[in-house]
Amino acid sequence: MISLQSYSLQGKTAIVTGAGQGIGKGIAEALAALGANIVIAEQNPTTCKQTADALKAKGHKALGIVTDVLSAASVDAMVKAAVKEFGQIDILVNNAGGMGKTRPKPLVQMTEEDWDFNWALNAKAHYITIHAIAPVMVKQGKGGAIVNIASIGGSIGHENLTPYGSAKASLINMTAAVAGELGPHGIRVTAVSPGTIVTPLTQAAEPLRQGFTEKTAEMTPLRRLGNPDDIAGAVAFLCSPAASFITGVNLLVDGGRLACARIPVNPQF
Repeated sequence: MISLQSYSLQGKTAIVTGAGQGIGKGIAEALAALGANIVIAEQNPTTCKQTADALKAKGHKALGIVTDVLSAASVDAMVKAAVKEFGQIDILVNNAGGMGKTRPKPLVQMTEEDWDFNWALNAKAHYITIHAIAPVMVKQGKGGAIVNIASIGGSIGHENLTPYGSAKASLINMTAAVAGELGPHGIRVTAVSPGTIVTPLTQAAEPLRQGFTEKTAEMTPLRRLGNPDDIAGAVAFLCSPAASFITGVNLLVDGGRLACARIPVNPQF
């Protein structure tokens, strides 16, 4: 029988990468609200501390650990510190990702460095964290939940975003493959693919994008862009006991953009 307890994460420990701001911060706040102990694995020391301190101020148990998800040594150190602090790891949310300082450009104009960076941050980093944390979950013998933050860019081609989109597509495939490997241990692996989400980064870029957000909202069936809470709600559900029979899936959280593309119609057609 479904009850409020079906969504509780009381006593669980969750690691959220890239949780210093934006979507990651929203996810950390949502999981904490459901009772989880939170590990903020964030590269930026300032936002790492700020997010952890804010959670503690609300009465939650939180630990901020400056972490470079592109470094296996850094991730291993973070995992050891998390286990030392909380005794276990039950949830991993692979949120860190993005394009960094690279910019959209045609494939023929991209450098090898552009390609390697996008694949490292949006695919290899997830391998590194899962590789470090899955054995801990298996040894604990209590199952677990891993959620990878992908993108709708991994399900549809976007011009000038080839390395980013292909890396996210790889992440979606990785999600399904690892779900099969870890399923016998009771560890569920899922992905969430956001559409366009309003974060400090997207807001800062808006003056350079010539009304991109308004145009995107108009092309979205729900007629708005997403916000971090929209993604956090989906992730919280997938991490909860209510989703205990869900694994290997990629959940689109995009306001319906991919399911129902809005195409201008000629009224005389």
